[in-house]
Amino acid sequence: MQKRIAAIHDLSCLGKCSLSVVLPVLSALGAECVALPTALLPAHFAALPGVEARPLTGEMEEILSAWIRGGVTFDGVFSGYLAGPEQCGLVLELAERTLPSGLLAVDPAMADRGRLYHGYDHRHVEAMGALCRRADVIVPNLTESALLLGEEPRLEGWTRPELEALLRRLGQLGPSRVAVTGVALEVGKVAVACLDGTETAIFQQPLVPGHYNGAGDLFASVVTGAMVQQGRDFFSAVSRAMAFTSAVVAATAQNPCHRPYGLDFEPCLPRLLEALRRDGRERSDTVDLRTGG
Repeated sequence: MQKRIAAIHDLSCLGKCSLSVVLPVLSALGAECVALPTALLPAHFAALPGVEARPLTGEMEEILSAWIRGGVTFDGVFSGYLAGPEQCGLVLELAERTLPSGLLAVDPAMADRGRLYHGYDHRHVEAMGALCRRADVIVPNLTESALLLGEEPRLEGWTRPELEALLRRLGQLGPSRVAVTGVALEVGKVAVACLDGTETAIFQQPLVPGHYNGAGDLFASVVTGAMVQQGRDFFSAVSRAMAFTSAVVAATAQNPCHRPYGLDFEPCLPRLLEALRRDGRERSDTVDLRTGG
């Protein structure tokens, strides 16, 4: 059965990030993707430096009211960049009114590399914290993790026991599933540290040097779509999203002309779908063996 997911992210007219990544990826995974834009930009900041975001808070309120009047419900809600603390409250309202039993996934996109994004302050951090406490899944980077916990960001020198302690502190805020992205445990590798209930796991892939806009959006979209549309468990979804994002970054690195505009994920989508089908076949084979089928 096709699932309906509300995607609450900004829209950059040029450049591949946020909704221009989320919509095609969730659709490719088989979900009905319903967009709720949070801001409008001529281009994302790496594609055309100096552009300004136009918040769409008023438009969000009108759209949300129409959905509530119409009795619209969702199987999943997936939020990313929110243009102010008021929008965090709107996501909470949407989840309370239109998400009776589905998954609320939050990418607290507000900071990176040790600092808040331009235009944000402590009020936004507090509002994002309230949203993350209600979420089922959060996917912060290391900087966002520290801000949610009221701590100073620390980007390097992590050990596995320290990461496990960080995951548990984040889980104590409310979400039962946490994936902290952009972790470095070994030279030449990038990792995602995960918590699912009381269990932890770390998934690593080869590090491709450089900064790739939209990588976090791609990762979180695959995690959300794999869980909501395909019913995969959290660790399985994170592992597949990590492998796919790493492959897309490596492919994009071979095309320097495209790098300022985002990831070359479109030609790689068939590879993702085949990997998920293969995972499903292997999972079915395992069940058959266990039951004697």
